[in-house]
Amino acid sequence: MSLPTQDNREQTEDIRGSGVKFSQLNLKPYLVTSLQAVNFITATPIQEKTIPIALTLVDIVARAKNGTGKTGAFLIPILNQIKPQINTIQAVIVVNTRELAMQISSVTQNLGKLVNGVQNRVMCLVGGNSHGDDIMRINQYNPSILIATTLKLRVFLQEKLINLSQTKILVADEADKIIQQHEPLADLLIIKSHMHKDHQTMIFSATYQSEVQQFTQLHMTNPEFINCQQDKLTLSGITQYVAQVRQQDLKFKLLMILFKHLQIRQAIIFVNSTQRCEQIHHLVQSQLEIPSSFVHSKLTQFERSKVFHEFSQQNTRILVATDLYTRGIDIRTVNVVINFDVPRYADDYLHRIGRCGRFGHKGLAITFQSGPAELETCQAIDEMLNSPMIPLPSDLKKIPNSQYAILDSDIKF
Repeated sequence: MSLPTQDNREQTEDIRGSGVKFSQLNLKPYLVTSLQAVNFITATPIQEKTIPIALTLVDIVARAKNGTGKTGAFLIPILNQIKPQINTIQAVIVVNTRELAMQISSVTQNLGKLVNGVQNRVMCLVGGNSHGDDIMRINQYNPSILIATTLKLRVFLQEKLINLSQTKILVADEADKIIQQHEPLADLLIIKSHMHKDHQTMIFSATYQSEVQQFTQLHMTNPEFINCQQDKLTLSGITQYVAQVRQQDLKFKLLMILFKHLQIRQAIIFVNSTQRCEQIHHLVQSQLEIPSSFVHSKLTQFERSKVFHEFSQQNTRILVATDLYTRGIDIRTVNVVINFDVPRYADDYLHRIGRCGRFGHKGLAITFQSGPAELETCQAIDEMLNSPMIPLPSDLKKIPNSQYAILDSDIKF
């Protein structure tokens, strides 16, 4: 089998490992072959540190930001340990949003493409589907790997619709968002109580707040701590600009100028409300005439899944979104994020701009700021992150392509 051409774009230092290849990490040969088929050749720092420890089946607390190969860090050891001949759920991955669950499910099937008996036994269990349909899929696929939102899985366990008594691997991704909220945390503890008594727990988080620390002390067994997060709360490789706009109704005019002069391959435009989301999408469709879509919490699960698929396949170039989509989008052709509305919190800002410059590549984040309230919020974000946004130059040609350019081979259209 000939290997695909390796992606040789410049990568930021947080994604560059020591050069260790997956073939050197004591993985099964067929899994290494499957990884090579999708261009997974060299491990990132979080993968290099996590995989050998995960294979020993000890509990793990791993801290790493989004876009650094975190998903592969827990999926690869899971795929290495799955035994297709065993007809039980062997690994459970819990998350806090449907979109993130769907993203992980897609990555699991991609990485396990050549792993015998695995690809067709990966199931996503999330809200928005009927119990009847989900039960039918469980019986049909007999999943080895289950990716689920905490609430949906808890309901299935309490109604005895699913059995985890032989499940020995539990992963909580974006664990901070689960553990810091009362109900998702309660769901997680119920899930753990239904699993095999000797199961391995791995939690992955970009932050290590007091709630996460308390969880590790009370509900994990001598966990190994892995820290691949920089002390500075920022995202390497993303150039951050702020554009001061005299009044709100001039923001769309600025948006049109950006799309005219910048080399935008795919972009996500973030807004603060569902009403605003549909309004901006309508303007984009009618005036920019660029294939676009929108997503917010009031769409059905089917509608949201369709939007995600169309955008990930590059059938649309612009996605207008609320903060529903600050997690779970992992698309390397998104090279620009625009905060049409200033996010309310620094954490939301980080997760928004982290949608571009994925997997260690570069991107632009441009925040539109208008009026004293948005100015105050921008200043608070700047102060908290200690990473000042640069004023957007009036001459957009002064923004070098090297800050956000991507390979033409990445582009479908």
